[in-house]
Amino acid sequence: MTLHVLAEKTPVYLGTGSDQGIFLVHLDEETGQLSDLKNVATTNSPSSLTISHDKKILFAVGKNKGEKHGFVASFVRKDDNSLTPINKQSSMGVGPCHISLDKGSNNLLVANYSGGSVSSYSLQNESKPGTISEVTSHHKHVGSSIHPQRQTKPYAHSIYASLDNKFVYVADLGMDQVVIYKFDEKTGSLTPAGSAKTQAGGGARHMDFSPAGDKLYVLNELTVTVTQFARDEETGGLKLEETMPVMAKFEEGITCSEIQLSADGKFIYAACRDLKEKGRDTISVLNATTLEIIQEHPAGVWIPRHFGISPTGKWMLIAGQRADKVIVHKRDAATGKLTKTDVSVNLKRPMWILFPGAREDKKKAQ
Repeated sequence: MTLHVLAEKTPVYLGTGSDQGIFLVHLDEETGQLSDLKNVATTNSPSSLTISHDKKILFAVGKNKGEKHGFVASFVRKDDNSLTPINKQSSMGVGPCHISLDKGSNNLLVANYSGGSVSSYSLQNESKPGTISEVTSHHKHVGSSIHPQRQTKPYAHSIYASLDNKFVYVADLGMDQVVIYKFDEKTGSLTPAGSAKTQAGGGARHMDFSPAGDKLYVLNELTVTVTQFARDEETGGLKLEETMPVMAKFEEGITCSEIQLSADGKFIYAACRDLKEKGRDTISVLNATTLEIIQEHPAGVWIPRHFGISPTGKWMLIAGQRADKVIVHKRDAATGKLTKTDVSVNLKRPMWILFPGAREDKKKAQ
């Protein structure tokens, strides 16, 4: 008699750009199959998600129609992966588009895209864990750059704490800058500490750190390039080292959306989306040391807004914003290359992939 051991299925949270809220799906790490798609929280436009290091509290951005400012919200994650609301606070700006935690999960950070601003909040409420405080810091950026439509004012697109938790970095698409803040992890306050220029007209969007935290990779949305900075751990300053394309041939109508390093730091993944027509959307795979392109892999969905690599490193899930679909690709950990599968689930305006623990554990361990 042959015994078949059922593989444990990995939960995945899916953020959306609709009023349907946050969804949960399960990934079979052996086969790549997806199952049991269901709604686990009703909240408006949770287009960016993050989770505490103990995996007990999930956070999301949100927008309400007719309201000037967006919001940040927190949820208790239960044993069955369902979510129960805790509270929410104003994001203090229009169009919150990215949310993250400091490395101790004691403070929450948010970037307001249309508002061109950033806000921080304390989470240190011992009587009710996960409660978001009133805003502890708020900074509105000032500046512009050379693109006549997209860079007439600041557009804060993403916000990340350094791995040592001493500084916070904000990619501002409208200014072509990474704005640097000194970070007080006890209070959650942000103090301006300079900035670093990215490629002119590039549109700095999302970022990721090297495993050691000494390099910062910035994805430039408008020019489809990646800029590598060396980071000074003492001052938090950034020194531009090089800017390289993430596609071998630049094509009109293509822009970038998401960048992530593999857990081992060997490969960079960048999503390239086709704003004009379906069919040219790709995921580029780069050598993280040389920034050379290894592969330009068809994404299989229109507008790959975000993606996530599974905890085993064997699979990549891609959120196709205009395809209304989340698709699975197989990943070779040795080469970094991707292979298409036929696995997908339909979902209205998917915009974020969150594997509880995968990315956060990587950064916490450094």
